[in-house]
Amino acid sequence: MKMATRHVTMALIAVVMLAPLLWVFASSLRPATEIFQYSRQLSWHTFIPLSLTLENYEALLTGDFPRAVVNTLIVAAATVAAGIIVNAAAGFAFAVFDFPGKRIAFVLVMLTFMMPFESIVIPLYMVIRALGWTDTYQALVLPEVASGLIIFLFRQFFAAITRSSTTRRGSTALHGGGSSGRSRFPCRGRPSSRQG
Repeated sequence: MKMATRHVTMALIAVVMLAPLLWVFASSLRPATEIFQYSRQLSWHTFIPLSLTLENYEALLTGDFPRAVVNTLIVAAATVAAGIIVNAAAGFAFAVFDFPGKRIAFVLVMLTFMMPFESIVIPLYMVIRALGWTDTYQALVLPEVASGLIIFLFRQFFAAITRSSTTRRGSTALHGGGSSGRSRFPCRGRPSSRQG
């Protein structure tokens, strides 16, 4: 009984959550004049259009939407590719190498992702405009390449690998030294079982 009640409750929640999506899909198949005609009164007309049309999809595909999708894919792919290289290199440097000012530089990196983007958007736009990068891909990609949070995560990842490899090398050397020590320095006394 409890299981049936749980399933019925989950089904009702799913219907409530999917109803807006179904209305959006049904409205996309309606003429523009009928989109909001049945939205105020909930009935089967709300989710099942009386007349079907594809003019909304034709307007979508013949407009600027395909270009926007292509731009999004280009910017996303370039940002991810460049970000992995830059952030991984920075995180590896902070985790493995010792150099002057390492702690100060790492603190500055940590402060960058604590700063809200809204506080730097105007200076960032002024820099982009001064460089002549308005309405270009690099204006969207380069500011998002280096991320303080991603550098921190890479640094933690490489530091864990370094600690693991160091521990493994130490354990191997310890066991190797113990076996070689037994072979180089055998017991001089005879075992008690042989003395008898």
